[in-house]
Amino acid sequence: MTKMRPEVDYYNILNAFYELHGSGSSFTLWQNAGNVRNIHNVLIEEIDVDKSTVVTKPESDSFPFEIDVKKEIYFYCESPPCVFKSEKFQYKSEKITFPIPLEIYLLDKRINKRIEFDEFQKLPIVSMKLSNNINAKAKKLQLKLRNYSIGGMALSIPTSEGKYFYQGDSLMISAINNTVFDSPIKGHIAYVDNSYAYGEVKIGVKFDQELITSDLLELEKLF
Repeated sequence: MTKMRPEVDYYNILNAFYELHGSGSSFTLWQNAGNVRNIHNVLIEEIDVDKSTVVTKPESDSFPFEIDVKKEIYFYCESPPCVFKSEKFQYKSEKITFPIPLEIYLLDKRINKRIEFDEFQKLPIVSMKLSNNINAKAKKLQLKLRNYSIGGMALSIPTSEGKYFYQGDSLMISAINNTVFDSPIKGHIAYVDNSYAYGEVKIGVKFDQELITSDLLELEKLF
């Protein structure tokens, strides 16, 4: 039996939806509507980070499409495994729009846990160079480190500087807390959450290559 784990970190949840959307993975949704069980196949059509919503559309072979807006919906994806439910959603023109869930269940394949930092203590500072297709010259920026894992980081920056970040932009992390790396960590922007907190924007970074054990040990020495 596939072992699933609960995921409550917003970055991991959002990143999981981006991966499912990018792979074109199909979801089976179902409702227990009295004596009838509504079962349909849907695809993710859009992820709106600013509104924190996901929009699904039916697959061509999933008609007629019947949904009871008064009952919760369960979603299940077989490949890759993902399970979650939505209690508050909008149903219009056979499309379902629901808020990004606070918890989903994913395949339990993590080797290392995500390392979280105390919000009430001084957070580590990450130095990076950011480049995109618009600006030929890389922008040097410093961000607060919220958490990290072998696959990425979640950082935050004042709203006034959030304008420099766009999904897909390339970056190189050169230092943490003024300790310069011999080899910068390369990655790209996975998401930009403008509604993270008053005065701050949250940035999701996905590494181009997952960190290895020696990389993780070097990071731990910095905190």
